[in-house]
Amino acid sequence: MQGADIEHITHALTMLKPGGRLVALCANGPRQSTSLRPMSEARGGEWEVLPADTFKEEGTGVRVALITMQVRGWAFSPGRHAPGRMAVRSLRDAAPRARAPTPPASR
Repeated sequence: MQGADIEHITHALTMLKPGGRLVALCANGPRQSTSLRPMSEARGGEWEVLPADTFKEEGTGVRVALITMQVRGWAFSPGRHAPGRMAVRSLRDAAPRARAPTPPASR
């Protein structure tokens, strides 16, 4: 049986609109690497192995990969979608940016 992360990510690909991007975290294990890494790279995406202690503060030492890919069609079908380049290159780029505080309105 595949890992839940593999099933979740392959299902998510079926939900993307044309040109949609998928950015996901998954376990960095042999099943994930064999299933998801080639899928991501074939679509111009990337497989970025995160540092071993990335989620240590959250109480886990699981090894994680950040994957990105872009889909060019309505449904996921290997070989059907042209590869595209990803805008997100690392977890830092994917994190939301802090906004500058809005100054109080003048009276």
